[in-house]
Amino acid sequence: MDNPRLLRPPKQQFGFTLVELMIVIAIISILASVSAPKLTRQVAKANLVSIHNLANQNQAAIEEFIMINDAFPSSADFTDWLINDTSDSHLNTISLANNDGTTGDLKITLNALPGLASGHYFLFSRDEDAYWQCSSSLSSDYLPSHCTTAQSDDEGDAL
Repeated sequence: MDNPRLLRPPKQQFGFTLVELMIVIAIISILASVSAPKLTRQVAKANLVSIHNLANQNQAAIEEFIMINDAFPSSADFTDWLINDTSDSHLNTISLANNDGTTGDLKITLNALPGLASGHYFLFSRDEDAYWQCSSSLSSDYLPSHCTTAQSDDEGDAL
């Protein structure tokens, strides 16, 4: 008589083998290691949007000050006009410099951002024709199209 176990078809096994799972985990790890730096850069760029909005608001306030007083404000003059978002933890300081007639600079210094060290800045310079130019200590990967990377001298200040 035949053994009934030999006549039965073999059981189908469901699930994955350990080797298959290890291959999937290796592929996911490679994809994550490639995309993580890009994700960090995109998070930093998103945080910089609020800084640019604040800069635009201060530029508008400076333009209003110039229309009323016919001169670029000094830091002391601008304290009442300054728009400062104290809830933004990425913002370190906002300062005015190089005011001469209706020209001058608005400098926004940053605290640390994800993927960026503290101390970086945006410098918005107003010329006689009321055009604002943007330069920054950040690399061009983080800057909007209208900003340029600032050249720096040995002390780390913008030229």
